[in-house]
Amino acid sequence: MKMCPTCRTQYTDDNLRFCLQDGSLLIAPLPTDTPTVAFDETPTVVRPSDSQTTSRRTQPDGKAIPIYKPKRRRSIIIPVLAACVVLILVLAGASIGYWIYQHNQREVANNNSGNTSNSKQSPGNVSGYFPSPTLRSTASPNLKPPMPPETPVETDQESAKQAVSQSVYSWGSAAEAGDLDSYMGNYADTVDYYNRAALGRSQVRNDKARAFNLYSSMRMTLSNLNVSLDETGTRATAEFDKDWDFRGKKNSSGKVRSQLRLKLDGGRWVITSERDTRVYYTN
Repeated sequence: MKMCPTCRTQYTDDNLRFCLQDGSLLIAPLPTDTPTVAFDETPTVVRPSDSQTTSRRTQPDGKAIPIYKPKRRRSIIIPVLAACVVLILVLAGASIGYWIYQHNQREVANNNSGNTSNSKQSPGNVSGYFPSPTLRSTASPNLKPPMPPETPVETDQESAKQAVSQSVYSWGSAAEAGDLDSYMGNYADTVDYYNRAALGRSQVRNDKARAFNLYSSMRMTLSNLNVSLDETGTRATAEFDKDWDFRGKKNSSGKVRSQLRLKLDGGRWVITSERDTRVYYTN
């Protein structure tokens, strides 16, 4: 008979060397005054408890090895996805902000006439080209040509500049309406027309008529209008930016700095010269 020194379990099988409960080396029991009586030859086997079975496993040599349950790891997929979404939103916001900044810079550059070089020549009197496009402004649309006033025109500078501005807007409104007769009523009998000097009104009319027939829609924005008078107050110069978009048999668009010279004739301001002083771009 052998005994486990740890758990004090006794075994009648002398072939066993290790305890089946804790794997300790079996030893012979100490002799006692009362001999141990074996009732039968059947070896005693102690059944391990459920807690011991689940927490240990036995090697072939009888030693128990603890069983460790792996710790459950937290999933990192959700935090990674959230970080990616935040990064995408930040990059998208930065891209939109950069695009808006660049767009504003281009608008400022286009409106700054001093920073644009005059690298193109004025189209001049070319068939199909309309050098006097429709003008749009904050003034009332579809203005009619001013009628000769019944009273003398005021000679002070401010009133004269307002009258010149009104004539320029009326000239543009007549073109937008497609009224060639009213449009040509704003010209003097002789006009310095782009690259040609002292053209008769009929010659200017022929060139304008080709443009009226070529384009079915003529849209133009007028900006930066500046009017100056000579010492006599009877002659004026009007300079402005023209941004046009014409549609029809052919399409035309662009932006130029235009100049009209006018004189006071019978109480009305009529055009004596028309030309472009700077070409920003044309399409």
